[in-house]
Amino acid sequence: MNMFRAAACAVVLAATAQAASAAVIAGPTLNSFEGGWQFSGIEFVAQQDATLTSFVFQNQGNASTILLTDENGVTLHSTNTAAGNTSLTVNVNWALTSGFTYRLLREGSSNSKYAVFGAALPSNADIAITRSGIFGHSVTDVDQFGANEYWSSFNDITTGG
Repeated sequence: MNMFRAAACAVVLAATAQAASAAVIAGPTLNSFEGGWQFSGIEFVAQQDATLTSFVFQNQGNASTILLTDENGVTLHSTNTAAGNTSLTVNVNWALTSGFTYRLLREGSSNSKYAVFGAALPSNADIAITRSGIFGHSVTDVDQFGANEYWSSFNDITTGG
């Protein structure tokens, strides 16, 4: 019985340590529907080698494709989302390299939400948001507004070191 308890404690401690190393950038409540853009999302810089583990895709209820690109628009990872959930937690396991700039984008016909932002751009030990609301008509043309004028598409951006 003692060996069983010791093993159970080890599992709980490992799970707690893993959860403790997670960092979350919450972002604001996204309450406006975007329209007319093929791409929308955020841009960030990896401040250390880390892993993007999840995010919440705030959307209008349609199916979408989510991309992680580099700053030149090269797709590094992608995942598809099903229709029907307007606040969808997406679990991923995408490696981030220290010093590199990334864009987390929604691709396709208008399907995301945004908010007027205008506040200081947040950061944590893993990532620093450099543009909180980017919109565009191609993956290489997504810098239509100021760095922090809007916040688009994603909340609860979670990373682990």
